[in-house]
This record gives sequence, structure tokens and C-alpha cells, in this order.
Amino acid sequence: RAFDIGATGSFTSGWDVSAGYQRIEPWVYTHFQQLNAFEQRGFLFGNPLGPNSDQVRLQVRKWLPRRGWVRAWVATTRRGLNPIDENGVVTNNVGGDILFGSRPRGNSEIGFLEGADVQKYRELGIEGVIEPWRGIKLSVRYELRDITQGRAYPTGTCSTSG
Repeated sequence: RAFDIGATGSFTSGWDVSAGYQRIEPWVYTHFQQLNAFEQRGFLFGNPLGPNSDQVRLQVRKWLPRRGWVRAWVATTRRGLNPIDENGVVTNNVGGDILFGSRPRGNSEIGFLEGADVQKYRELGIEGVIEPWRGIKLSVRYELRDITQGRAYPTGTCSTSG
């Protein structure tokens, strides 16, 4: 299961304010046969949060002339990764990696973030977009992530084993 809930308020002054919560349960995007997982070359096709994770996000956007806007956001994310030992070998499959799709306890369910190496991080970002001519967009984006708990893994990878 996965769900996304949020709300957006738009104001006549050209401002939008939105808040949202996303949650993705363990083993979403996985398959018991690794070749059928929802990934390509280690990159997830689905939501970039990945399985066994959730995020709370707050965003503001100001509309500008010339079909442009500037937005800023802050988010906090938790990811339940499969615990690994000092050699990088997965010690317990808790549904935190799309490349490990088999459930260790048969059909029993592992709860959200249960037994996981929980990685927490904060994210701050700003982005500006302007469209000087129809179909031609120019954009600038800056994003900062600060890991506050857990191990640091390369951005964009699904595997917790390296």
C-alpha cells in the first residue's frame, strides 16, 4: 500500500501554499523474482521515496510574470532501510529495498519501519522557472539534504548493500 494526502491553498495575490504527507509501505515496488522489481539498473520507477518510507512536506510558490514562478519547500523524510553489517551484507529483510523482494517471514506482515535501519533527513529547496517563449522553459534549482539519522547511501540508488 501507498498513499499521498495533501492540501493546497491558492490566493489572489499569486501565492500558493501546500502541505502533504506520503507513505509507502514495505515491499511496494518489489517482486519475489528480482527481475520483475519496479526498477531499471538500480533506479526506482515509482515514487523516489522508495519502499518503507514516509515524508511530510510544506511548500510555498509565488507566480511571476512571463509564465514563471519561484517556489521554496521544506520536507522531513524517514526511510526504513534493510540493516546491513560492516561488510555491506543485508542482515534482515524488512522491505526497505526493491531488489530484495522475498518476505523472510512467509506471508506475515512486517510493520512500517519495523526492524529497519531508519534513515532520517531534512530537505530544503528553492526553484525558479520562467517561460520566455511558449514551450521554452528556463529553470534553476537548489536542494539541500541533511541526514540526521542513519547511514548515508548514494542518491538515487535502491540497493542498501553498497
